[in-house]
Amino acid sequence: MSELDSAAERGPEYSYLPLPTDSHHIRLATLHLGSSADEIRVTLEERPFDEPDPLVYEALSYVWGSEADKKRITINNGSLSITRNLYEALGCLRHRTNPRVMWIDAICIDQNSLEERGQQVGRMGDVYRRAKRVVVWLGPEADDSSLAIDLLADLASKVHVDWVTQSMVPTPLGEHESHLADRYEPLPYRQRELDALSHLVFRDWFERLWVVQEVLLANIDTVIACGEKTILWTSMRDALLCIFLKFVQSSPKMFDRLEVVRRSFDPAVTCGLVDLINYTKTQHCSDPRDKIYTLLGIVENSLGITPDYTLTINQVYEDVVRGSLATDGNGHQIRGPQANAARFIDGQVHKWVQLAGGFLRRDRLHDLPASGSPKIWCANDEEAVYGRCPFDFPSRRR
Repeated sequence: MSELDSAAERGPEYSYLPLPTDSHHIRLATLHLGSSADEIRVTLEERPFDEPDPLVYEALSYVWGSEADKKRITINNGSLSITRNLYEALGCLRHRTNPRVMWIDAICIDQNSLEERGQQVGRMGDVYRRAKRVVVWLGPEADDSSLAIDLLADLASKVHVDWVTQSMVPTPLGEHESHLADRYEPLPYRQRELDALSHLVFRDWFERLWVVQEVLLANIDTVIACGEKTILWTSMRDALLCIFLKFVQSSPKMFDRLEVVRRSFDPAVTCGLVDLINYTKTQHCSDPRDKIYTLLGIVENSLGITPDYTLTINQVYEDVVRGSLATDGNGHQIRGPQANAARFIDGQVHKWVQLAGGFLRRDRLHDLPASGSPKIWCANDEEAVYGRCPFDFPSRRR
């Protein structure tokens, strides 16, 4: 009998009770103590999110992993199927002496309820912002990951990086190793150490779009966990920027990955939604609508977009373009080789003008606001320029 089957027999499939719709509520998961050989047990409780006494919890940031590879955990009086990656995270992160209260999206949100998913995704920015600490799970120890984390912690302790000026200076601890803060001096690492760093930054977590919001909104206590090894997120982030700035030693592949980290996790970034979509266009998410929804908690949502998973992909992207046109009087130019790409969405193939991670159907340009309003005023196979038209056209140029 498999572990999955035996766990399922311990209780019925867990059934979520709907959260109140007239107030701000979330669910919190208490991860009960245990050793590596013990079953994973969770107690799920509904809590008011805006109660006078702030909730004390940690929020988990992780990669869901394959939906085809699942394990079961005991939750309240039933059982719940979760991905293997989350199962491994819970097994490693649970304490041996005290329960651990956490917010975990796959457990705390009823994923089968589109209405609840939209409501809770709209609160995720606040969930991570108010957490006592965000815990990032990179995965189990592998490929010398403990060595890589030790190197990053040591480098961060000896070099201070300024994200605004993209400059480096030695810290007091590193004053006798000033070469570490010189961008033209290679790091004194052997090939095994360089390989360990490369394997670490090419883990799937760094490619996931949701994690951008989860760590940018988190406080300075955010911790990275990889197997049994931990490091503060600020230390890892700053050390990776240091390695990026010392570009003389990075391979092209490593340089490109570190550029993604620098661009996506820059704590000094201030921009609007459309720009942020572009900055994070290399990050991945399983639902194309989340190319928009996951960024709403980071920037001021002047477009009035609300997460709603009952909307089609077409509707979500068109709402973004319409909102951008309505609120931005300046033109934006989007160009690229995918400007005339064919995309299969909602069962039909259309030609789209690429808008960073989203697409606006070319044959729907006529539906945008009429003369005198913000609108598309030039579109062709190479580019689309949109903004407030400086004068009226008798008809749209197609």
